[in-house]
Parts: sequence; C-alpha cells; structure tokens
Amino acid sequence: MSARLITQCITIFIPTFETSTKLHQAYKWTKKPALNVLNELKHMHRDLIFYQWYTTVGNGVVTCSVLMVWGSTALRAQASANTARVAKHFAAEILVHFLHCQGWLPAKLLPQLEQTATEFTYDPRICEILQRYDVKEVTKLYQIQQKRGRPLPEFHAYQCEKPRSRSEMFMVNAVCEGYSVLGYGESKRVAKERAAAEMNKVIQSFMFAF
Repeated sequence: MSARLITQCITIFIPTFETSTKLHQAYKWTKKPALNVLNELKHMHRDLIFYQWYTTVGNGVVTCSVLMVWGSTALRAQASANTARVAKHFAAEILVHFLHCQGWLPAKLLPQLEQTATEFTYDPRICEILQRYDVKEVTKLYQIQQKRGRPLPEFHAYQCEKPRSRSEMFMVNAVCEGYSVLGYGESKRVAKERAAAEMNKVIQSFMFAF
C-alpha cells in the first residue's frame, strides 16, 4: 500500500461479548457473510480501500482487530472470543454494521435476510408440549421442532470473559427459526437449559396470543 494522508480516524465502539454474539446471530441469517462483504468492498474500490487484521491472545481469550483505510479515513473495529475464527467474524460484523448504518455500503452489499425461517402458529400439539412440567426445557424445544417437521434448534456455548457472578460463568445462545435468545449459568448445561426456557417463552407468546 502506498503512503496515504489520514485525516480522520474512527474507532468503532467495542461492544460487550453479549452484544457481539447477538450481532453475529443477526448476520448469520444474511445471504452474504460480513467477511465476504469486506472482500467485495475492497475489490470494488481496490485503489481506495485497504484493510489489515491483527490477532492477540491473552488469558485464554483471542482478540481480533481489523484496520480499514478508506481513502483518507481509517476505521478500526475489535472483538474478542474463545477462538480466532469467531473473534474475526465478530470484528468483521462490527465493521460492516457500522458501514451499513453510515450508509457507506452499496446496494448490492446491504444485508439481506435469508427467507428460511417459518413463523410459529397456533398448534394444540405444541401447546401440550409447552405445558408439561415433567420434561426439561431443552427436550421440549427439540420435541416442538420435531412435531413441526422443522430444523432442530442450534445451541452455541461461550465462557464469559468477566462474569459478574458465578451464575454467569457460561453463556449459551439458542437459535431457532431465526429467533435468538441467551441463557446464563454456572455450567454449560445449566446455561443451555435456561436458553431453551427463554426460547420456549418466545414460542409460547405465539401459541397463546389469541
């Protein structure tokens, strides 16, 4: 890259791990991942855009930073996670989200949601599952999707960087039909059960909305 005069430096607000996870789940359902958006943007403006990745590791946490130079403007985004791959995706999504909110992305690179989710509609079989007290929340959620003939829910577990208490040692993100919720606990198992309980509340709001 040739020498450039930088007249504006922007450090994008570094979100909490929870916020990064929610943003990641939102971009997970788009047709074009954030990393692809950055690559295509660089290709479209190859004489104006340059970006570089930096990775550091400390205390079991991987931090990825991306520095983008766009003409005379430098932008920096940073994110941390348990693995370099996840941290890189988080950082890319933070940068792309900023560019999107600023109106700097061309129309072809704007986030477009995949139409893969199916809304929950009233079903007495689902209501019966939700009202059972002798079944774990995770099991209920799997049974609901099996009854509907839809894809099973996904669970992603993370160890929190700076938990406020022992009950927040682990965080599990549950994703089902495009909906995303979080659950916390002193173990991954407890956090997963609480995340499933939150998702079941979302489903219940559809079942008993009438």
